[in-house]
Amino acid sequence: MAQELVDTLGFSADEILFASAKEGIGTHEILEEVVLRVPSPTSDAGRPLRALIFDSKYDAYKGVIAYVRVIDAGCPPGASCV
Repeated sequence: MAQELVDTLGFSADEILFASAKEGIGTHEILEEVVLRVPSPTSDAGRPLRALIFDSKYDAYKGVIAYVRVIDAGCPPGASCV
């Protein structure tokens, strides 16, 4: 299978990670490579806060829980950013 990826898609052999989620093999290595290979998002901290609420749900104990993607600037944990 690895040789097919090299031949067909042009990967180099050292780029291929062997993993099995079913058996729990290689998951740690995949996460390490994601951190190394995927660049972190860029943002200008001096800009006003811009965010997107992309989902929400109601919890009987916590109330409304909003899932938010911060695009620019930031909001420290625990701060009111409204």
